[in-house]
Amino acid sequence: MWLSTDIAGGTQSVRELAKTEAYQRSRRQRYKVERLFGELKTRINLSRLRLRRLRNASEQFLMAATAQNLKRLVKHIDRGEVKPA
Repeated sequence: MWLSTDIAGGTQSVRELAKTEAYQRSRRQRYKVERLFGELKTRINLSRLRLRRLRNASEQFLMAATAQNLKRLVKHIDRGEVKPA
């Protein structure tokens, strides 16, 4: 095998870590977050910020996230999962 024992031992420890419940929980949470960011990039076209400076970029991101949440809310209302007030 071309790997040294240190690297192979590290690989084994990573595999053992991946079997833990805490890792699985973390992985599910990361998946949800990455899926939402992917949706922002593709459906809401936030692959590149149009505005410059931190304040403007933050504002653009918050507007995009609000639009995403409104779209999801409409979908849940249509399904009858949430009743409008």
